[in-house]
Parts: sequence; C-alpha cells; structure tokens
Amino acid sequence: RGAFLEEHCKDGPELKKEIESLIKSHGKSEGLLEITSVQSQELDILKDSPDSFIDMTIGKYKVEKQIGDGGMAVVYSAVRADEHFTRQVAIKFIKRGMDTQEIIKRFKIEQQTLAALNHPYIAKIIDGGTTDNGLPYFVMELIEGEPINKYCLNKNLSVTEKLVLFQKVCSAIQYAHQNLVVHRDIKPGNIFVTSEGIPKLLDFGIAKLLNSTEGQTNLTRTGFRVMTPEYASPEQLKGEQITTSTDIYSLGVVLYEILTGNFPYKFNNTFPYEVERVICTTDPEKPSTAIRSSYNKMREEESANSEASKYAVNKNFSKVSRSLLGDIDNIVLKAMQKEPARRYSSVEQFSEDINRHLNGLPVIARRNSIGYRSIKFYERHRVGVITAVIIMLLIIAGAVGIIYQSEVAADERDKAQTETVKVEKINSFLQDMLSSADPYEKGKDVKVVEILNNASKKIDSTLIGQPEIEAELRTTIGRTYEDLGIYDKAESQYKKALKIRESLFGIDNEKTANSLKNLASITFDEGNFEKAKVLYEKSIRIYRRFPNPGGTSLAEALNQYGMINVQLGNYDEGIKYLEESYSLYRKEGSESFNTASLINNIAWAFDYKGELDSAEAMYRKALSISYKLTGNNKLLIAHITNNLASILHEKGDFKSAVELFRESLAIRIKVLGEKNPEVALAICNLAEELFYVKDYSGSLERVNKAFHIWKKTLPDGHPYFAKVYLLLGRIYNQKDEPMKAEGYLLKALRIENIKLKGHKYYIAETKCEIGKSYYLQNEYSKAKQLLLENFDVLKNKFGNKNILTINAAKLIAKIYLKLKQPEEANKYNKLIVSSGSSN
Repeated sequence: RGAFLEEHCKDGPELKKEIESLIKSHGKSEGLLEITSVQSQELDILKDSPDSFIDMTIGKYKVEKQIGDGGMAVVYSAVRADEHFTRQVAIKFIKRGMDTQEIIKRFKIEQQTLAALNHPYIAKIIDGGTTDNGLPYFVMELIEGEPINKYCLNKNLSVTEKLVLFQKVCSAIQYAHQNLVVHRDIKPGNIFVTSEGIPKLLDFGIAKLLNSTEGQTNLTRTGFRVMTPEYASPEQLKGEQITTSTDIYSLGVVLYEILTGNFPYKFNNTFPYEVERVICTTDPEKPSTAIRSSYNKMREEESANSEASKYAVNKNFSKVSRSLLGDIDNIVLKAMQKEPARRYSSVEQFSEDINRHLNGLPVIARRNSIGYRSIKFYERHRVGVITAVIIMLLIIAGAVGIIYQSEVAADERDKAQTETVKVEKINSFLQDMLSSADPYEKGKDVKVVEILNNASKKIDSTLIGQPEIEAELRTTIGRTYEDLGIYDKAESQYKKALKIRESLFGIDNEKTANSLKNLASITFDEGNFEKAKVLYEKSIRIYRRFPNPGGTSLAEALNQYGMINVQLGNYDEGIKYLEESYSLYRKEGSESFNTASLINNIAWAFDYKGELDSAEAMYRKALSISYKLTGNNKLLIAHITNNLASILHEKGDFKSAVELFRESLAIRIKVLGEKNPEVALAICNLAEELFYVKDYSGSLERVNKAFHIWKKTLPDGHPYFAKVYLLLGRIYNQKDEPMKAEGYLLKALRIENIKLKGHKYYIAETKCEIGKSYYLQNEYSKAKQLLLENFDVLKNKFGNKNILTINAAKLIAKIYLKLKQPEEANKYNKLIVSSGSSN
C-alpha cells in the first residue's frame, strides 16, 4: 500500500497525507454499515434509556440501583424485605422497546433454563413474573464479584490457581450439558467470581435447550446470529449446528485469556466478515508464546497500561511462559480446534486433562511419545529416578527397578487411554441422543420421552462389547424416566444396569450397590415397600464394607430405608436410620438441601408416630432452611409445605391446611407439569382437605383428576389408589349414596391389606367408613360390629380430639340409639363432650 501511494501521489504530498488519514480512520471503524437491517432497527430502539425501576417495589422486592445493562435487558439490585426474611437479589428486566415477541421468548428461555439448573457454580433463579406495565422479569441471587479475567489479574493468581478455578467453571458447564443445555455465550463477562473465590455462571439468554418440549426461538437465522463474536466458535459464526462442542471452544478462549492476559486473535477491524475470517482461518499463538509477545510489546511501548502488560509486570513472564509450554499449550489449543470433532469430546474430558496435568500425568492433548511419557514420569518421580540412576551406576541390577517403573508408566497410559475411550463413547452416544432433539430433524414438538425411547433402543446395537458404558447410560436414562414419572421404563433400565454390574464387578462393589439403590428407589415409587426394603438393605450392607462407605450414596440409602420402615409402621427403627443419614449429610458443613430434606423426613416419621407438636416444629425448621437456600420455587418446599398442612389437618385447622395444600400444588405444577404422579398426589391431598371444609363438589372434581393421572402413570394396586377410593367412599357417603361408597371403600381396603398392613390405623379408618355405609343402609348391627372393632385403634393413634375419633364416636352413639341402647350411646356422647367438640 505504501509503495502504491508513493507512486500515485508523487506530485501531491497533501493528497497522500489525506488518504493515509482516511485509511487510519477506516481501520478504527466499528463496521456499523455491516449490520443487517434487523439489527439496525434494534440499535435504534436501544437509543432510548430503559425504564427506571429504582425505588419501585416489584412483587416482594424493592429495587435499589442499576448494576448491569445488556443488549436486550437491564439488571438492578433489589432487596426482599417482608415478614419472612431480608435478602439481597438481582432483578433482570426486558428493556422497554425490546419487548418483542421473539425477545420475550428468548427471555423466558433464560428463565426456564436457570430454573431447571441447580449447581453451586450457576447463578440461581429465585422468582419471576411480569410488572404492572407488562415487562417480564425474573429474580436471581445477587452475585457480588468481578469477571473471571479481572479476578485472576487483581488477585495475582498463579497458573495452578487459575487452572483449579477454571475446573470449577467446567463443572458448571458439564452439569448444564448433562441437563441438555448448551450455554452458547461463554465469556469472562458471564463468569463472575466472588470475593471467596467461588465462580458463578451467568446469562443463559441464548442457551440452546436441547430437551425443550416447545418450539424454541430461532437464534441463528441468517443475519441475526446472537452471540459474542470474539468468543464464538467457527460453527457459530458460520451459522452451522450448535452442540456441546461449541461451549468447549468458548471455554478454551476464556482459558487462553485468563492464562495469558491476551486475546487469542488479532483483528484489523471489527467488521463481521473480518471477525469470521480471522477466527475461522487463522491459528492463535501458543499461550506460552503469547506471554512473551505481551512482555516484548510492553517493553517496546514502555507502558504498563494494558491488561496484558499488567499481567507481564505482575508475574515473572519467563517462569509463566515455561509453565504453559507443552501440556497447557496443547490443552488450550485442542479445546480451540476449528473442527468440533477435533476438540475434547466433553467438558468433563477437558477438565480431566487439566487435572492430569496438575497431577503430573500424561494428557490426552499431547501425543503419547516415549520421550513425553518419560518426562512426565520424571516429573512425578524425580527423587526416585535420580536414586535409581545412581544405583544403576553402582549396581546393574538397578535396571530391573527401572523396567518395572516403565511398566507402571505404561499401565497409567493404558488406563488413561481406556478412560478416554470410555468418555468419548459416552459423549458420542449422548451427542447422537441429543441430535434427535434438533427441530430441523424432528420438528419443533419433539418430546424428551421420544429422545429417551430412541436412546433406549439404540443402546443394544451401539454399545456391543462396552458393558460398563452401557450400564452407566442405562442408569442415566432410567433416572430421567423416574424423574418424569414413567416408572415401568425406569425399572427396566435399572434392572439391566444391575445385571451388567453384578456380572462385571460382583456383588461386593459400590457400583453394584448404586444399582441396587436405584432399583430400590423405583420399587418404592411403585408402592412395593417390602421389596424396596430388601433392596435397600443389600445396598447398605455393601456400602458399609468400605472405609469411606458410599459417601452420600450411603446417606441416600439410609434416608430411603428409614422412610420405608416408617411406611411399614416401624417408627422408631425408621427414625434411627433417618437420623444416621442426617448426621452423614451434616458432616458436609452448613445446612443444605439434603439436611433440610432429612429434617422434613424425620418430622414426617414423628407425624406418623402421633407426636404432632414435635413434627410441626421440625417441619417449620426444614421450611425455614429451605427458604433461605432457594426462595420459593423448589420441590422440597412443596413437600414440606404439604407435610405441614397434614399436621394442621390432624390438629383440626382445616382452612389453614387447605391454603398450604394449594401452595404445595402450585409449586409442583410449576416444576413438574400437570401430568406427573407427584402432582396428582398434591391434587388428591387438596381434594381430601376440601372434603373436610365441606366443599364436596370441589373435592370430587379433584380426586377424579388425580385418579386419571395415576391410572396412566402408576401400576394397579399402588397405595395411592387406596387414598383415592377412601376419599370417594367418604364423598358418596356424605352424598347419601352408601352402596356406591361401599364399593369404593372395599377397593381401598383390599389395597391397604396388601400394601399398608403395617399401618393398622389406615385400615381402621377405612373400616369405620364402611361401617358408616352400613349405617346409612340401615344395617345397624353390621355397622356397630365394624366400628367397635376399629374405634380403639383410631383413639390410641390419634387421641380423643382428632376428627376421625370424634366422627367414629358420634356414629357409634347414633347406632346405639337406633338399637334402643341409650346407656351405651351416652358413653360415647360423653367421650365427644370431653374432647371439646362442638359439632
């Protein structure tokens, strides 16, 4: 260019100067003219300031100040201050003018994504809604920190400290991928680190929901690819298919930046075609070289103003460069390969390679040459090698030791390669499984169940000769079926996984114990408590044989085993195992979801035991812990609220119980949808309470709704059906249709005699209601016999003041009056009076 200007501007030095000025200005241009008309319109909208919410109250939160401003949304800090507690939060609003249908969809996708993810390194969603003037918002935990690149710089972290911090970020991304979510916009600005050094992954605004059952906004249409170009993968920039490999590339760019203080690519300008050209066609410098380049540039400019220059000044650049040379160079550049297939097969594999480097083991990203293995072996066994060399010089026999150590190194290599193949096989299968969710392949209405069904069929043919991988995948698929309430298919997958693991590892192995525990869980869900108890006993015996018995797996098994014992009427035994499980979880540190859940379960056991005041106090404690941890949108809160409602019911406060049952149901529907068996249980509980406040039509409508859900999701004879039939019997007795009621009550009794024989009071309750049917049919002798046989069971279980005891006493008094035995009737009337009942 210089030579061209010299030749054509010989006679016009001013012309040459002006052209050079224009060229220089052009190089600094942001490339606005390259933006499409759609993006240009959105930029026009952004010229207006967002609505100010400062000092406004949104829902339960008072807005304090603006803390963030993005392309389509603005973020404020706020505080919740009400009768429950005070809590600092962040509220994210769509900007006024940006609330188009497409952007609202994208905003709701972010809400849905965050609500589904529960990980210590992912920012949690707490609440959400719409303002009075129609702007959607959601409430998140307030993250007080700084972007990961700034944090690493300001804290002067060493290379090792940066790698350990980055592995935590990887664990969050891997968790998202396991939950079928690809972030698609990983960059330092979306990874904040708190003052305690805890990373928090933010902003899932353009995440791809691979398991969405609804059509997703097309975020990659021509001319409108939503992303941060500098951190985008080549396939994102070219508008090609997005997979988990896209996030691996972006993680590589972030790691490059925090290790070197440099961005991996150099752009002449920021025109879209220039960014795409550079990222898709040029290779970045090795990180170890980039450190030297940064230092040399600093010296040339004699300035320390840039981030990279500060980095070089604050750290010994030569030492840092050497620490990056080799393994780290290869790890970072493997993650940033242009072709997705050449990158790491999963984020977990990426993180594991970093871990292998930190532990001095051979890494996947570097060719396994003899020289390389020897170096890694020397680094891990420096003293041993030196000693061996000295001994070898003195005694030839020392060579035997060296050969032995070489074989150890080869074994480590083989193990690493085996693990690599295993990870790649699993990831390949999952990628194939997730690709079936692509709306371009299956249409927008593809369901998670369809994906699982297809994956289940493919395992037999795809993983021939890979039994360990097959067992892991069947366990994952089974767990997903269980979460969806499809118990029969979950049980089938768990049984196959157990058979494989027993064959591979034998009975006395933790993996086999895990499979036994999974099968016990689904058997418990299906209502077969006796069988589930035996399976849990087997898994617990195996876990206890190990020095660190099963970790949280043992705690989980003890928890479920305790609950089964309570279900079977062994209350003290059940409480013993629940308390042991609580103590294991408590060793983890402060109160957590696990400990809150155990407190709830122990309270539930005291409830069954009839110690209502103790149970209520514990339920309220569990509820308080859960609210502090999560807000109000978690299933655990729904369970505890339901159980607290049951206590209020037993104490006769039916109206308060109705409101709590409604709250519990609303949370379950929000999280699980309307056709889940757990949602049906909440509907049935509400139906039962509506009966006690004499809303018989509302009760009948809801119990039928619960019944139809369970007919589609639970096996015949499940204990929940006894609950339905008993309530239907009560309703039809109340409607003076005793023959119809009797038919339902006999169905309930058949199930209880098989499934709930340890709970005599359940059976007694049903028999007393059958006695009422006999009474309404004028069969007084039959009614009296049945009621007298079961009255004491209710009285001993619930006491004189319980509604069941009182109703049974009233009915017996009426029967004696019909039989002309007023003296006997007076005995039961006196009991009613002594209970304080005014009805």
